[in-house]
Amino acid sequence: MPNMPRKQTAQVLVADLTWADLYATSIRKDVKMLIPAVKKISTRDLTESAVLLRQQLESAKCTTAELKKMTRLEPGHSDRSGSDR
Repeated sequence: MPNMPRKQTAQVLVADLTWADLYATSIRKDVKMLIPAVKKISTRDLTESAVLLRQQLESAKCTTAELKKMTRLEPGHSDRSGSDR
C-alpha cells in the first residue's frame, strides 16, 4: 500500500476495522453459545481448538493495543515485546 493516496489508505483501514468489529461481535456470540456445550462435551480436538482460539485472540488483542498506541489513543510507545505493560 505504499503508493496509495492517504485518503484511500484511511478508507481501507476503516473498512478493515469495521470488518474486524463485525467478526469480533460474531465470535463473542459464538463463544457464549459454545461455553455451555463444551461443559458437557470435552474432547482433545475441542481443547486444542480452544487453545488455538485463545492464542489467536491474544494476538489480536496485541494488535489492537499497537493500533491504539499508533493513533495515540493509549499512552506509551510502539513495543510489541510487552515490556511496557
